[in-house]
Amino acid sequence: MCEGFVLKVVEDLSKIGRTSEGGSNRLGFSKSDIEAREYILNKIKELGLTSRIDGFGNIIARYDGGSKELAAVATGSHIDTVPNGGHYDGILGVAVSLAAIKSIKEEGVALNRPVELIVFQLEESSRFGHATMGSKVMVGRDVLSKFKEAKDKEGNTLIDVLSENGLDFNKLGESKRSTDEFHSFVEVHIDQSRDLLDADKPIGVVEAISAPIRYKINIVGEAAHSGATKITDRKDALVAAAELILAVRNLALAYAEKNVIATVGDVKVYPGAMNVVPGRTEVSLDLRGSIKGFRDEASELIEDECMKIATRNSVEIEMNKISDEDPVPMDAVISSTIINAAQKLGIESINVVSGAGHDAMNMTEITRAGMIFVRNTNGMSHTPEEMVDTEDIKLLYKVLRETLVDLATQ
Repeated sequence: MCEGFVLKVVEDLSKIGRTSEGGSNRLGFSKSDIEAREYILNKIKELGLTSRIDGFGNIIARYDGGSKELAAVATGSHIDTVPNGGHYDGILGVAVSLAAIKSIKEEGVALNRPVELIVFQLEESSRFGHATMGSKVMVGRDVLSKFKEAKDKEGNTLIDVLSENGLDFNKLGESKRSTDEFHSFVEVHIDQSRDLLDADKPIGVVEAISAPIRYKINIVGEAAHSGATKITDRKDALVAAAELILAVRNLALAYAEKNVIATVGDVKVYPGAMNVVPGRTEVSLDLRGSIKGFRDEASELIEDECMKIATRNSVEIEMNKISDEDPVPMDAVISSTIINAAQKLGIESINVVSGAGHDAMNMTEITRAGMIFVRNTNGMSHTPEEMVDTEDIKLLYKVLRETLVDLATQ
């Protein structure tokens, strides 16, 4: 049965890079990630599919069930994880895609087009600070100058890590694929929110993928003795940071119905001593939205508020925008194909917006793309508590298979 195959792949991968907390730890190109990649390559070989690895490490498998001359229908996701991540994020998309292609091939379904499985490398930003790296390289995004400077927390450069794995950074341009290679791309993924859980629906059809504006914010005050410096004389950089954090939260609450969300996820305090008034803080800010106008409006309000906070606290605030990506709508035709597939199978679905980024958003630059979400029974992701019911996996598989057959017979 399809769900048995999927659960076996998920279970086997969950054992690779298993943490003491019960999660998965497979940073891109780590020892555990390489072991997991070998596992997937062996599965691809067992299914009788052809495969290759491009210059960035993306795995590309192919079933030539139709004309080799026609553009391919592609599906897939990723198998790298965040530290102590869940067992379904990305992995489920790869496993279900494999199962769908497996059944199409074994049942000899008549297709007009080839079907590809893509396992993207370094989708998570956990190692090098850049997300969806593999798909950005595949579509030819102008990112190599940024990637050239990328280092992990141990100081290993992306250039060196690629070289250690037999890949040449200087040849990454050769990994770019053209628009005439693809007919369409469909990514399946666990819902990383509570949207489907709260709606009590198993399947979500993604309308758009939110994209972030990210800031590194430096707040410079004045370090001083905690006992000898009056409150009224202080230029406390941490107090200013605290005001900023609350301002970000309040703005996110005000813009919640506009699908805008904001997070301060990291604060560094200097000099970081109990008896010293903080003289400097570094704050990271992640601001996301599915509608560019609302998100950019919120960004401007935060920038204005930072200036007010600086004045109130007699500090200097410098906002460095380190990334600014546009939200990406999914292709309406592909979304309709997914909806029709679910309706044909009698499976309930709703339209959703993805607050997290995915490789599908980059694939829109070279082909029509869509996404299918499946209900997360715990409503949590990037954590070992991530979970999907077996029955929902079966429904996800059916919808993906029907969608791939529909697209590949066009």
